[in-house]
Amino acid sequence: MPGPHDKIIADAAKSALGPLNFRRKGRSRTWLADHGWWLAVVEFQPSAWSKGSYLNVAAHWLWSELGFVSFDFGGRVQEHVEYQSDAQFAPAASRLAEQAANEAQRLTQMFTSPEATADILLTEERIGREHGAGGWMAYNAGVIAALVGRTDAATEMFDRV
Repeated sequence: MPGPHDKIIADAAKSALGPLNFRRKGRSRTWLADHGWWLAVVEFQPSAWSKGSYLNVAAHWLWSELGFVSFDFGGRVQEHVEYQSDAQFAPAASRLAEQAANEAQRLTQMFTSPEATADILLTEERIGREHGAGGWMAYNAGVIAALVGRTDAATEMFDRV
């Protein structure tokens, strides 16, 4: 059952994310902004152990039909902030929401076009390869490279999957 901290989070998120064209996904703690070919995803993730919230912000690529929203680029940006009282948590939730808005704007500035996104994902995968990358990052880099006509890079990435 939702508690007072859930309403505080929802109000803070609406205030900070609403002007950026985010919409709340049902009554969840997830907020989405549609950029046509990708979604900006903000999740005020609950904890199984205490009231409060973690903060996750990511891009979700719309070229995969997964049936759920995934964090394809990005992730945890704030560790758990615990709810102790309404007076304590309201400003903390506002800070989380502002941090979410700032991170979402950063992603929006990065992913301005499919071509710019291909450059970013290919670079991230190539750098990460030295540290055991592959998998979904390589797959997504391959898809966006193919979509923008960079077939050699797409082949390279799909070979890594």
